[in-house]
Amino acid sequence: MSRAPWRALAPFVTMLRRPWQRRRNARTLAAVPEAGVNRQQWVRLGGIEQWITVRGHDRRNPMLLVVHGGPASPYIPFNPLLSSWEQVVTVVQWDQRGAGRTFVRNGPDPALTVDRLVDDGIQLARWITRELGHHRIILMGSSVGSVIASRMVRAEPQLFAQYVAANQVGVGSRADSWRQTRAALDRGGKRGSVAALDALGPDPRAWTAAQAEEVSKHAISASVGVPDMVYDLMLPALMYTPDYSMADIRAIDKSMGLARDVLYPDLRDPDLSGRYEVPLLLVHGERDLVNPVSAVANLLPLLDAPRVELVTVEHAGHLVEFADPERFAQILREHVLSQWEA
Repeated sequence: MSRAPWRALAPFVTMLRRPWQRRRNARTLAAVPEAGVNRQQWVRLGGIEQWITVRGHDRRNPMLLVVHGGPASPYIPFNPLLSSWEQVVTVVQWDQRGAGRTFVRNGPDPALTVDRLVDDGIQLARWITRELGHHRIILMGSSVGSVIASRMVRAEPQLFAQYVAANQVGVGSRADSWRQTRAALDRGGKRGSVAALDALGPDPRAWTAAQAEEVSKHAISASVGVPDMVYDLMLPALMYTPDYSMADIRAIDKSMGLARDVLYPDLRDPDLSGRYEVPLLLVHGERDLVNPVSAVANLLPLLDAPRVELVTVEHAGHLVEFADPERFAQILREHVLSQWEA
């Protein structure tokens, strides 16, 4: 079967499998060792209740605070896939303001800005140190979450022992995405998609938020030999999570559009260069066309930190951490935790 018809069938197949997969994932999430931690709760951040999960196999392990991407694309639905992470770190997932169950509970938020998300994240890190007794927090930013997380770690470096960026936004990521996606589509004979990109033009400064999303969709479709970010990763995670009802999922879909339009001006071409007081680890899929690794390579010389490493993962595209969770856990073990043990 060709890839395109399967994509057309994927939502229907996913709905059929949903009841069984949700029960299976609920059992997976309940299977936490006695020495571990499994918490789900509301935490008041920035004046509103925000939803978090805290999961790990050993309470003594360091904390990994995940700042999800999107914008407004919650990563809690990926929890059933993250047992390999939970063996080496305790994973704190957070439905940000305007995202996930936080959006379902509070609705559209007039205070939604990148600055507000940064402040919320810092408050959450302080809550972790105060309520969970951990002072060795690894901060992880994913995709556009790397913009928020990088600002968090620069504003309050004393809260964090390490910064890990997955799918890092680089220098000129959107422009590189347009060029490399167009080239890939041209090689594949996708004339209609090439024409659509040409109509938008190569300059991201001229795009609207919806047009930037259109480029990303073309980038996903042009990524071959890697898990499809939507149909292989995000859609099954959302549909099979026991944490969200169908009404929640419909609300989350609405929240993504709202956050995209509100936050796009601050996320269009951020400057993430400069001084960081903690070590940096960047983990990237070699075949990522959404945030191409070439743009990350251009960022590296502009980063001033105690240690800067870039690790690329073969046969992975965007959302490298969920495309191969076991490999990502191994990278954490080898490039972060081994440094602490030394």
